[in-house]
Amino acid sequence: MKFAVFVLLVAFVACSVEGSNWAQRTKNLEKKFENLVNRKAAQAVSGVKNAKYSLQKDVYKFFQYMESKINTTVASAIKDIDILKFEVSVECYTNATKEIVTAQEAALANLLACQNMSQAYQDIEQIAQQAQPIILDIASDVKVILAGVAECGTEAGLAQWKCAFKYVSEELQNLVNQWPDAKKFIVTAERLGNDVELQVNTCLDAPTQVTLEKRIKEAMAHFSSCSQQTMRY
Repeated sequence: MKFAVFVLLVAFVACSVEGSNWAQRTKNLEKKFENLVNRKAAQAVSGVKNAKYSLQKDVYKFFQYMESKINTTVASAIKDIDILKFEVSVECYTNATKEIVTAQEAALANLLACQNMSQAYQDIEQIAQQAQPIILDIASDVKVILAGVAECGTEAGLAQWKCAFKYVSEELQNLVNQWPDAKKFIVTAERLGNDVELQVNTCLDAPTQVTLEKRIKEAMAHFSSCSQQTMRY
């Protein structure tokens, strides 16, 4: 009788240990899966955010470059007339610099009003608005995916581990192609970046810069004429 009780106790302890082992293995598997899903989701979100910010940064960088080119042209013109600053009348020098500065202000205004520049900003704003819904969808999908493996908690021991293993192995296939909208967004943003660069460059190569150079040339002609009339002996 005592021997039978001993055998039952040993069997019970063995089953408990075995059940505990399967529970721990299931827990470890679920944790690894959770980390994997969260990591892939973070990568997808990061890709979307980076594509969005890169696009916005690029168009701003293009504008800064064009603004700098206009300002450099103006600074060069003023530096040219500076060599005669003390050789001509104050009025002559002041009028010339005013003409050049006015030409600069007009060029910057024309740049902002350029239709292609406006279109570039509209395109960027439109695609930027698509980023947040995609990010929210990713977060929602993560909850759904992890909830699926959590449902295996209705089982116990080996059955729970088998349930979790089956779910994880099937989901690993799906994760390869998970979040296609995020991948599509990144590709679209990259293509739009190239298109925006072309749009913005046409603003620089078109009337804005040509008009600026023409007005500066006129200002220099006026200054030259005025200088000869008001030169100081």
